[in-house]
Amino acid sequence: MGRGGSDITALVLAQALRADLVLLLTDVEGILTADPKVIRKPRKLDEISIDRLIGLADSGTKFIHKKALRYKTREIDVKVVGNASGDLDSDGTLIRGGFLNSLLIESHPESAMAVIIVGDSLSESPQTLSKIFSEVSKVDIQLLGMSVNHDSVILYLPMEAAGDLLESLHSIVVGDGKAQAMAVKKDLAFVRVKGVGLENTPGIVNDLTKALNSEAINIYGIFTITSSVAIFVDLKDEKRTVRLMEETLVRNSN
Repeated sequence: MGRGGSDITALVLAQALRADLVLLLTDVEGILTADPKVIRKPRKLDEISIDRLIGLADSGTKFIHKKALRYKTREIDVKVVGNASGDLDSDGTLIRGGFLNSLLIESHPESAMAVIIVGDSLSESPQTLSKIFSEVSKVDIQLLGMSVNHDSVILYLPMEAAGDLLESLHSIVVGDGKAQAMAVKKDLAFVRVKGVGLENTPGIVNDLTKALNSEAINIYGIFTITSSVAIFVDLKDEKRTVRLMEETLVRNSN
């Protein structure tokens, strides 16, 4: 089974035995807020959900191997404890939740928009970025995605955020020395494929984008995280996008 084999074995046995809890012994006291080799005084987490953990596991942190996480069900909790204590009942970190065994494609229920702010070296101006994020935080909405490069910031937001928020962001553009202009692309669909094991599918992003390109579907934004690929397309292309992504995943699984 290679690296992570002992973690996989423990989780598979736990399923067969219908266990409630798996204890994983490590050389640290639990899952920490940061790598102790990088940060001097990280703190131990009492609990973490598996969807948040997957990003940490992909960073190379050694508390649990990422490929073992696909064998964790929602019914089985995992507790990471330090072996130095010599006590299996010692405080550690509890991992809750589980992933679906198969990949899932989902669409955001509301239409989305992309707000593009351009300027002079925006990525080098934390003050300007702070102003932008401060205005977004005042609105009770979900930030669907964000992209920052040297001269632009793109915010992907639900369409319901239009109106006052756009006016507030525009006031930053006209009053800030770094930002210069703003554009808004409305009526986008937010489609995401997620599931444990997605990161172990070579070329998945290329296959998905090729499938959309084959039917001339333009991609207005794409984000990849360990367990998901999120794509923004024109709202009128939403159903075709979902169908093409489903067909691509079926081909890759065969």
